[in-house]
Order: sequence, then structure tokens, then C-alpha cells
Amino acid sequence: MNWEEAAKQLRNLRDESRRDPREVIDIWNSTNIKDYLPRLGSEHWLVLEQVLIASLDIGRRDITEKCLNDLNRKFPKSNRVAILRGMVFEADKKFHEAGGIYDKIIAADETNSIARKRRVALFRAQGKVGEAIKELSEYLKTFMADQEAWMELGELYVLVMDYAKAAFCIEELILSNPHNHLYYQRYAEIRYTQGGMENLELAKSYFSQTVKLNSGNVRALYGLILTSAQLASSPKTQAVKKAEYLRLAAWARERLQAIYSEVDQTTVSDDIMTGTLGITLPVVSKDENFPGRSPRRVSSKVDRTTFGLQCKFLRCRQPRILSSAIRVMQERSNLKSSKNVFTAIVYKSDLSATNQCDLWV
Repeated sequence: MNWEEAAKQLRNLRDESRRDPREVIDIWNSTNIKDYLPRLGSEHWLVLEQVLIASLDIGRRDITEKCLNDLNRKFPKSNRVAILRGMVFEADKKFHEAGGIYDKIIAADETNSIARKRRVALFRAQGKVGEAIKELSEYLKTFMADQEAWMELGELYVLVMDYAKAAFCIEELILSNPHNHLYYQRYAEIRYTQGGMENLELAKSYFSQTVKLNSGNVRALYGLILTSAQLASSPKTQAVKKAEYLRLAAWARERLQAIYSEVDQTTVSDDIMTGTLGITLPVVSKDENFPGRSPRRVSSKVDRTTFGLQCKFLRCRQPRILSSAIRVMQERSNLKSSKNVFTAIVYKSDLSATNQCDLWV
């Protein structure tokens, strides 16, 4: 790859807003683009900034220092370069020095969105979630259309288990972009975490809308199965509604089977329902409402040790704890390959009266 091709590839990464630090550093090291930077004109400095940030991501301080020195010489009074200096301090865990740089920039220009967002990142890096929420809330009073900020605020509220406010943040995102299936998925997950019949009904509806917008969203399909199963297992559910919930869960399973069979010709075992959820799902035939297909048995070629792990069901509101338990089980079982591995991330345990279940990983 010559320097022109390297410059074009870096430009494409910037245009697509892709943050791939290893690819950027590989291009920087494996080509002679650094010798031809002056030929790029004004793009010269964009490339240096891009490479500097990538080097921070993967800890290549030698590259960081070179890029930062070049930018400092060219733009000694630039706020943009000052923010890069602050990011270098953050990487060194010199939070006080980084905060001083951001405070100075904000004092001179309160509308500098990058500096204000770096302050939020600074608080979060130090574990000061409350301060990060306060700072980001103030930021959104000025920049109300910043979708990334709303998403970050929602995640911060999830960290402190304030799910009602987290749901409000995602609602703002749905209003701003009603065609983004990921917003519907996140909203459904938060409602599922809150629990209760009303929230589970909302979660089911939003998981369904997610699948409608993107039929290949595996996380939403699993969410649809879990939510429908909980609604069906509730003693308050009428027989007609229970049949509807079970049929919806069965259709979601069929869709998962189709997705997985396209990848490695495996299917989702019936035991993932009877073991994990304690229910038996009906067979879904093809029709206009549920465009599925008849279920198939798990192939005998599938390594069943991939599925047979058991663990105590964690009754908790912290999804990270359950995720960690799954990873520990994988390590203890020497599951070095991700092939045929299904991970069920459960956000709240209201599944059944039993204190054990199968977690299929």
C-alpha cells in the first residue's frame, strides 16, 4: 500500500466515523505515509489527530508524543489541541491536570461541547457517577439535540439503578430518531429490568417493534422470548393472553433458529425454553402474522457440552454480575471457541418460583 492509498483508507475511516485504532496504527506503521504528510495539505493535521487518538486507545505512547508535538508546534493556542493534551493526561490518570485544561476552555467558551463532554468522561473515569450525571444534565440543557449525550445519560442512570430516568432518556432518543431499532431495544431492556406486568407489556411491545425494524436483532429476539415467557407464567394472565404470549415466544425462537442456521447450521434447542424458562412452546406454522417455520431438532453434530452448563440463578438487578458468572463458567469449562455458544443475558429475575435454572452459554 502506497501513501496515497493509506491516506484514502484513513479518510474513509474518518468519513464513516469508525473508531478502529489498530487499523489506524497498522496503516501508520506499515506504510510510508508519515514521510508524505506535507503533500496532504490541510488533511495532514487531521491524520495526525486521528493517529494520536488511536495511539491513546492502544497505549502507543511513542506515537502519541510525536503526533502531539507536531500539532503543538503548528497550533500552540488551539483549544482542539489543548483537548488532545487533556486526553493524554487522562490516559496517564492525571485527572487534575486534565480537568484544569477543560475548565480553562469552558471558562473561555461555554459552548465548547467537546470540552464539556470530556469533563463527563473525566468524572466517569474516576467513578464519580453522580458528578457525571450532574455535568451531563447541565450539558443537555444547552445541547438538547445531542443523541450521544442522551444515550450516555441513560446509561449513567442505569448504573445508579434509576431506571425511570434512564427510560426517559431513551424516550427522548426515540422521539428524535424513531427509525433506530437500537433505541427501541434499549428502552425495552430498561422496562424489562423494572419488572411488573405493566413494564413487561411495554417491554414486549418495544422488543416487537425492534424486531419489526430489524428482523436480525438477536438480542431483541431473546428479549421477546424472556418477556413473553414471564407474562405467560404470571398467575394474573388470562388463558387467551397466555396463548398469545407463548405463540409470540415460539415465533421468536423460530426466528432465532433461522438466524443461527444461516451461520453454522445449528438450531436453538427446545430445552432452552423448557430448561431456562420452564415452559413448553407451541409449534409455529407459517402464516402472515408469524412468518416462521417448523422447528428442527438440534443436530447430533453439535457439541452438547457447549450447552449443558448449570448454575445457581442469580436473583439480582445487576446484569454485569450475571454476565461475569457466565464468563467464569465458560472459562472453567474450557470453552475456548465461541462457536455454538449462546449467551442469555437476564436483566432481572422474575422467571419462576424455582431458585435454579439453566443458563445456556
